[in-house]
Amino acid sequence: MAQALIRNDGQTGTYLLFVLGGQTFGIGVEDVQSVEVLTDLTSVPLSGDHIGGVSQIHGHIVTAIDMRAALQLHTRVTAASGISFMLENKGNQYCILIDELVGVFDLNYKNSDKVPETVDRQLRKISTNVLRHEGQIILATTADSLMESVLTL
Repeated sequence: MAQALIRNDGQTGTYLLFVLGGQTFGIGVEDVQSVEVLTDLTSVPLSGDHIGGVSQIHGHIVTAIDMRAALQLHTRVTAASGISFMLENKGNQYCILIDELVGVFDLNYKNSDKVPETVDRQLRKISTNVLRHEGQIILATTADSLMESVLTL
């Protein structure tokens, strides 16, 4: 379960906002190494459904994680390419495949809340708390929360 990062001190944090399965998420920019458009994913035989493939990025072979499959959301329409963000976990680099990149925004912690029980159980596993942006609910996450959900599959 993701650790709560609730802060109500009025400070802001900078988040990369992205959409996955119709839900908007935010991850702190300090967890994101880069944003990549993957156009040439190579499938990995006998890998789990959550492995979207591998790709060469900046001279390194990087595993692409299909978060839709990892969270048991409906299947991605095209798995051969997609927008992703890169993060590092335990010395390894991963690309997290997402549906849409919203942008980078400073979000205020003043109105952060715990993730309600009404949020889907799979989404709660990677969510640390709830933030708001332009009237939308944002599920905040971290690199550790995302990778913990994937590495336990």
